Amino acid sequence: MKGTEHLIAAMVIWSVILVAGAQAARPSSPPEDFVYENISDGILITGYRGTGENVVIPEQIGIEPVTALAAPAFAFKYGITNVFIPKTVVQLYGEEFMFRGCYNLQSIEVDPDNPNFSSIQGVLFDKVQSWLIRCPMNRKGGFVIPEETVFVAPYAFESCRFLTRIGLGKNPFTIGAIDEKQYSLVDGFPDTFESCDSLSSIDVDPRNPLYSSIDGVLLNKEKTRLLIVPYAKSGSYILPSIVSVSPDAFYNCGALTNITLPKSIHELTDCTFSTCFQLQAIVVDPENSEFSAQDGVLYVLTTSS
Repeated sequence: MKGTEHLIAAMVIWSVILVAGAQAARPSSPPEDFVYENISDGILITGYRGTGENVVIPEQIGIEPVTALAAPAFAFKYGITNVFIPKTVVQLYGEEFMFRGCYNLQSIEVDPDNPNFSSIQGVLFDKVQSWLIRCPMNRKGGFVIPEETVFVAPYAFESCRFLTRIGLGKNPFTIGAIDEKQYSLVDGFPDTFESCDSLSSIDVDPRNPLYSSIDGVLLNKEKTRLLIVPYAKSGSYILPSIVSVSPDAFYNCGALTNITLPKSIHELTDCTFSTCFQLQAIVVDPENSEFSAQDGVLYVLTTSS
């Protein structure tokens, strides 16, 4: 038994050595692949002109360390599939737009020794995962936001066309915009999840103090305001017993065909359903005092003076 334990321990140690060695041996992309300029503490990369799918940002160019990246450097570089950020990069300029338009990007990796940034499952964070900066646009499947995260950048999930599910943990955090009023936290939602065409569910831990979800639809904690309906929700949808709907809650829900409003709802805007291009009919509970529907058309009830 002891011999087996020693063997397992040796294998674990050897695996760690191999991983560390692999990271140390990771070849950098050549300096000529980058456009850069000198700044006070090293080099700022401002552009990428290489053709490789896997971009390994060098720790240094010449004798100067690469310490910063500018968002335009990699914007709309369709051929990039993977990016590795070294330990020397401590600043991202325009971080909310970093890797925007990189539609084939599958993974953003960060050197574990980087003091300011990290990655989980290929998603870019600050060092302690309190700030989610960017999810690669070609990431597939679901992603659960870590409990350490307190802020999700405005464009963090923009154009993640193959992301199917997002999970929100038990701790409070802000998505896209900061405001004192709880329901105003959704100001950033249209940008944060814009063009997530396959997103069918946003699930929330019941212990989260700010948000909740019903059938994959995001609501405030009290379940009185509907915040966002995932883009890929299709067919008929019956709203829960809410009072109001965020103006962009149904933004680009192009697969919905029928919507039923409860008697409790009394707040909608003129553009609530304006981008539901396949919507065929709206049904309203007959006990609703604010709205009605006839032949699938929504009307606002008027009161006589």
